[in-house]
Amino acid sequence: MRHHYESDEEEEELKIGDVIQGRFSISQKIGEGSFGQVYKVIDQKSGDQVMAMKVEVEEEDYSMLEKEIKVLIEMRKKTGFPQIKFYGQEKRFTYCIMTMLGKNLESVVRKCGGNFDLGTSLKIGIQMIDRIETLHNSRFLHRDIKPDNFVLEAGPSPKLIYLIDFGLSKHYINSKGDHIQHVKKAGLIGTARYASISAHDEMEQGRKDDLESIGYVLIYLASGTLPWMNLQIEQKDLKYAKIHHMKKAIKPDVLCAKLPRCFTKFMQDVRAYEFKQQPNYQLLKSYFQEELEQIQKERKGQFQYDWEKLPEYQQKKKHLTVHIMQQSSKEEKVNVIKQKEPPKPVPQTFEQIMQDTKKMKSTKKTTSHKTKKKDPIMINIAEPESPAQMPSFGVLNLKPYQQQNSFLQIPQLNSSGLIDYLPSLNPSIATSKMNNYHQSEDVLSEGRLPIWELGDGSIPGFQKMIGYVTKGIKKPNADFQRKNRKAHTQIDTIKKMSQNLVQPKTIQGDDEGIPEGLD
Repeated sequence: MRHHYESDEEEEELKIGDVIQGRFSISQKIGEGSFGQVYKVIDQKSGDQVMAMKVEVEEEDYSMLEKEIKVLIEMRKKTGFPQIKFYGQEKRFTYCIMTMLGKNLESVVRKCGGNFDLGTSLKIGIQMIDRIETLHNSRFLHRDIKPDNFVLEAGPSPKLIYLIDFGLSKHYINSKGDHIQHVKKAGLIGTARYASISAHDEMEQGRKDDLESIGYVLIYLASGTLPWMNLQIEQKDLKYAKIHHMKKAIKPDVLCAKLPRCFTKFMQDVRAYEFKQQPNYQLLKSYFQEELEQIQKERKGQFQYDWEKLPEYQQKKKHLTVHIMQQSSKEEKVNVIKQKEPPKPVPQTFEQIMQDTKKMKSTKKTTSHKTKKKDPIMINIAEPESPAQMPSFGVLNLKPYQQQNSFLQIPQLNSSGLIDYLPSLNPSIATSKMNNYHQSEDVLSEGRLPIWELGDGSIPGFQKMIGYVTKGIKKPNADFQRKNRKAHTQIDTIKKMSQNLVQPKTIQGDDEGIPEGLD
């Protein structure tokens, strides 16, 4: 449900220094798009952790950011996808807070001279296919593949590429478990430069269309251009029609004429796929992997992405200088004084120790009380001279004991029967149980809507929410815990030693282990 405000005070735009939910301080505006703005925010509660916040103004009934939030919840813990941390509504803004990432490939390729070298382009292609395969396996299409939507990880030497912006994403499997139909749609969905031919035809898109768009992106990154770039046509619909015509007319071998054969084979395969056909992602990646292996053999050196050579990504090397001093003069320069080692104590037998002890006692009786105390005697008990003198003891077998505990587990997403179900921004209790997020700190936003925090069981406040996020997780009752706790805490050590440390009873937990965090 949309909330409309007439107050001019409530319609003020977000500014640097504003604090969201009394916790996230806006420090910098880092992007802007058709959906809204992207800000860098600082989490004041968790030690000034830097995150990214997307903000969308509530004006239309259709929200791209709300759709993206639903996709990000489904893609949690997937490699190469932003990890959503919080989302909610404040005033007339919908916001989503996620992990901070680096620069997009469009900005990076421009800094690298307009195109990447072949090795970098091939490795990018392999990662792009990996990302889109992961998304497709979660039953989503992206439908807006372009260099701007692939970003580098944060850090001084980034290698992992992330796929972002899911405002145009869609399920290609419907609520009944069937593939969507190839029907006519209203208008072009995506970016015209990289859109598939079918998207230009205004048809429903499938997995093959995402892959075709990846092909156009890779050709652009490797060569620096596409035949339909820089068309001098001002009218948008005429320009899109010209791009559509050129894509249909040009063959893959002509399109990739200046590139290795692997690009041509990729484009031929993805264009030949049927609408509902399962793509062979491994085969598509193998085209680039084989070419990359040949390049690495020729170079015979460690591979580097082109952006790693840029000054902003080069790490400063610290050189360690070692000064070697002559042995003859070393002791004089550092004024080392040799000290004689104290004499080592002579080993004694047990009988000698007992005799010395008796002498000490007799001496103590005859000595005056004014006699100074002697230094304590350091005793080093001698080893037996032969194995025959070794005392005979029984072998004590220690049985390894691994304690098992009952941990809170993250409920599994994508459960059967919920193929096309996604939570809304104001989720129900059942939705909260399914996706393992809860109302943060029991507070309401200024728009009287809760802020939702994705929990992983690691934060202290999360333990308070056990009552309504652990439905379906069998927890031992109090009698069982008390009985088994006794077996752990009240142990007769001597009795256990005599029984060769018989393993005590354990509290059996879930087999999945400790849940990982969202970091």
